[in-house]
Amino acid sequence: MTKEKFNDCLSAIRDGHKGAAEAIYSEYYEKFKYTALSILRDPFKAEDAASNAILQIFDGAIKGRITYVEYPNTYMYKTIRNEALDILDSDAKTVPLDSISEIAFCTEDKFVNKMIVRDAISKLPPDYFKIAEMFYIYRFKIKQIAAETNTPEGTVKWKLSEIRKALHKKLREK
Repeated sequence: MTKEKFNDCLSAIRDGHKGAAEAIYSEYYEKFKYTALSILRDPFKAEDAASNAILQIFDGAIKGRITYVEYPNTYMYKTIRNEALDILDSDAKTVPLDSISEIAFCTEDKFVNKMIVRDAISKLPPDYFKIAEMFYIYRFKIKQIAAETNTPEGTVKWKLSEIRKALHKKLREK
């Protein structure tokens, strides 16, 4: 979702238009679930985290706390990450980020494929995982990733090249 569209949706939510809320929900809910799942390792808690994060954004827009967002994907990533970490804190658990739990009873091919890719991304080394998640899940631009990770753009490009090779190898094994 572009910055302009995202901020237009925030304005529309503030003005009471339900369609705007649906646009943000449909764009980010699944991404939120995957991100929360990679942190929490529990599909039910991941859904709770995704719902809570979406509600926080809607509430912030309605109450005027969120009026303009320069980098929507970064903002949304931080929102779900913080919500998932809050749930971890409340459970007093620590979870390694090098694996992801499988979701049982999934019949939709598209969802299964996303989970296979998500699983492959989650098994990357931590510095690669963060970049892969930002690029492939949240669709950050290289410049945004570089700013967020405090890494030169050339290094981000190189790491993405290495990530592609690693993902290709992991996905070919499955």
